[in-house]
Amino acid sequence: MLARVIINFLVYHTMTSVTMPVDVYRNSYFEPSDTRYVLSNLSSISSINDCLCMCISNMICYTAAYYGINQRCILFFAQLNLGQLRVASTSVNASVYSFGNRINETLTFPKQTNETVYSIWNTTAGGDSVFAIAGGVSGSYWGTQPPAKAFDGILTTGYCNHGVCNSTSGRMVCGEKTGFYLKMSSTPKILAAFQIGACSEVGGRSRDPMTITIEGSNLNGSVLTLGSSWTLIYNGTSGLITDPGRAAWGKLQVLSNPSIPFASYRLLVTSKQGTGTCVSYSEVQFIFY
Repeated sequence: MLARVIINFLVYHTMTSVTMPVDVYRNSYFEPSDTRYVLSNLSSISSINDCLCMCISNMICYTAAYYGINQRCILFFAQLNLGQLRVASTSVNASVYSFGNRINETLTFPKQTNETVYSIWNTTAGGDSVFAIAGGVSGSYWGTQPPAKAFDGILTTGYCNHGVCNSTSGRMVCGEKTGFYLKMSSTPKILAAFQIGACSEVGGRSRDPMTITIEGSNLNGSVLTLGSSWTLIYNGTSGLITDPGRAAWGKLQVLSNPSIPFASYRLLVTSKQGTGTCVSYSEVQFIFY
């Protein structure tokens, strides 16, 4: 039987302080149902309080696990019902902390079955979208690797866009200024974080996107092709700067203080790792609330 204790944790900010209830499970560890729920795995964290402060300061952190034996703090964007609590040996000095009542919103993930994805190329943030076609020529995506494959939940499939290149010529610029825009069938949602999966092809490292932009829009129909319809919300790393291996998830990227819900999102690649003939990635996981 796991011991459960409810405490009030006092967090001090620069201007104010917040008291927040925390469920504490001693001599236990948390095993999420999906490894993608790991937000951060941090070492050399000297105290439980430091670990809890890191969770509190991250808007999508619901659960923290602290291992006193090696001063490790693991943060999860999953509540306890999205995994299992396991009994830990007392020698490990492990505890799980659950902020189950932190917010009422439920995190959601778009899927190919309920969203519409459009392939684009020769497009920059704030600029008009240019649709890509299936094929092996300039301005095309590979026919068996359309953008919908980035939302099918399978790391061994993927989306490959050649950009200004074709399927036989490889240069650094191949696949730059390409991407997609996503129209969600649900109500507008706030993008809290994202994660990109590396392509599965052998030698595919040269195709990995390095930097990207993400924009949001609440307009509909043909006006979504207009650059003026989009608001820039992210400009930075794709999470693949460090090679995770083929058909593997890159580092989770959390947006800074997101607050505006959007009905559509546009992702554009601004640079890639090498001279592959296209930019390619297996999955894009947008995390909404």
